[in-house]
Amino acid sequence: MVITPGDEVRTILLGALTDLRAPERHMSTPVRFSGSILTAPAIRILEPGNTPLWGITYRLVMQFLEVLGLLPLSNALFSVCSVRHS
Repeated sequence: MVITPGDEVRTILLGALTDLRAPERHMSTPVRFSGSILTAPAIRILEPGNTPLWGITYRLVMQFLEVLGLLPLSNALFSVCSVRHS
């Protein structure tokens, strides 16, 4: 299978569903968005130090897991982002 991303896709990450729902991969992470630093819920897809999955993509993945009946995890997943203006 060949995956050809559209213009709106920067990176394609492939992983197992077990990785997406592993509680140790879920975290809060600081992200820069529209000139502010947000603390957002995220999933570490790759190894530590790489950009985690966050934002709308995170929410879509979590909704997908919910539809599959693979939630809840042991932690709160849809927490609200906090904002720090820089």
